Amino acid sequence: MIQDREFIFPVDNERLCAVVHWIYLLGRAAQSQSSPSSSMQSTVDKLVQIDPPLVNPIQVFEPYVGKAFSGTTSEELAKLLAKPLQKSDIKFQGMIYIFWQPPNFGHLKIGRSANVPRRLEQWNKQCKKSMQHFFPEKIGDASIPDLRQIPHISRVEALVHLELMQYRRKEKKCPGCLKSHVEWFETTKDIAIGVVRKWSDWMAALPYEKQMKDGEEHWVLKSEQRKNLDNLCRPGTKFSTPCLPFPEEEENISSPSTLHFKCEIGKKGAGD
Repeated sequence: MIQDREFIFPVDNERLCAVVHWIYLLGRAAQSQSSPSSSMQSTVDKLVQIDPPLVNPIQVFEPYVGKAFSGTTSEELAKLLAKPLQKSDIKFQGMIYIFWQPPNFGHLKIGRSANVPRRLEQWNKQCKKSMQHFFPEKIGDASIPDLRQIPHISRVEALVHLELMQYRRKEKKCPGCLKSHVEWFETTKDIAIGVVRKWSDWMAALPYEKQMKDGEEHWVLKSEQRKNLDNLCRPGTKFSTPCLPFPEEEENISSPSTLHFKCEIGKKGAGD
């Protein structure tokens, strides 16, 4: 608890803790220039009777600048789907997770792991943060579809990131590990979970098959899957409300666009 006279504040409000810590640092810096009044210093001292956060929990994001694409989101998704699986795609299975760091509402970390609780613990330790997970909602029950070990999980992650490219952000400099993190997205939980379920469910149906060519093994998209690429690659079309916002006229995904929300109410959600 943070206590000042008759006022008591819960310390689980991490943004308040960050502000208190900032005030404390300002107070210390001001001491070298002037002597604060005893009453003001007393108030600051009381406010910092808790341990300050390990690092500043407020994140700083900037637009993510990645590989330049020549086509629309739908076209680039179709290219990636038609591309034979790489060795890294074939090797790993796992699930897609969605984390967030309180109190930075609206920003989600989307990645992959074979062990989500362990990955969350690694992030907290590495970055000295208190990350929380949004998805999967329950951990440990393999009978829940969201907790399936999905094959070719690297390809699933790439598809999710590509469909959400318009919303991708970069944490400029993590105050905990001093590195840049690029798998952040400025979008809602419902939209992110919808995209993750869409591609996870699709990959769980085993859309790729092994073929031998010149004595080498190749994993290629099945012919029946190629017939459905137009519907599959259009962002947002498989969502119930709220759906994914997309440009009224599709634009190159490497350029800024004005997004218009279009919802196809009544369509079956990808995770249903």
